[in-house]
Amino acid sequence: MFIVYTYYPCGFWRESYAIAVTVKKRLVFWLIVLIACVVTAGYFLPAEFAVERRLVIKAPPAAIAEYIVTPERWSEWSAWSPQKDPTIQLKYTGPKTGKGAKMSWTSESSIDGAFTILSASPKTGIVYSLQFDQDEAPARGTILMQRPPRNQEGVLVVWSLLGSTEGNFLMRFLAFKFDEWIGQDFEYGLDKLKNLAEASAPAFIEAQEREAAEKAALEAATSSTSTIAVATSSTSSTSTSALSR
Repeated sequence: MFIVYTYYPCGFWRESYAIAVTVKKRLVFWLIVLIACVVTAGYFLPAEFAVERRLVIKAPPAAIAEYIVTPERWSEWSAWSPQKDPTIQLKYTGPKTGKGAKMSWTSESSIDGAFTILSASPKTGIVYSLQFDQDEAPARGTILMQRPPRNQEGVLVVWSLLGSTEGNFLMRFLAFKFDEWIGQDFEYGLDKLKNLAEASAPAFIEAQEREAAEKAALEAATSSTSTIAVATSSTSSTSTSALSR
């Protein structure tokens, strides 16, 4: 058996070590350059994000407002509901409806959050704050009821949200996806709201017509009573005048 020994000169090892050190330095250099580019790009990304979806609903504003001014009714149509997320746990605090009403949720499959109504009107809609994480600044949004476009009947419902990624550098790189992610929830909610509001619209219209008729009848009765009272007072004054003569 022959054993062959191969000898490398010391110069070879020195050269190999020098090459390895050079490659390592270059990798570290380019890694630093890459990180610097990412950080620099992050500062040029928008610090705010906006999401908006709109849909025409053929129902009176009162039929729509009933579902949006009361947080407990959001579970019937919004994406933050057991229908969309079976693991969600909802909690309601504050007034039942209108300004100050609050809904918060925890979920195993989505981000925890809280929703608070800042102002509400059964004719125009609501202004609200939305916070997806306790450490994040709350976003501000609206659900407004407006006139529909020409040649369309009903109410134009505009759901919007405006938030900021200020103070959260990493969120700036995800903000461009918010319109897609949150927009999907808005579209889901508006479609469900449309179905519910349009289904209940006939009952609301009938109730409004009955209320208007009752109001008109009351005003007519009040006007008639006032006329009779004036006529009686005039007759009494005439009789008193005749007797004094």
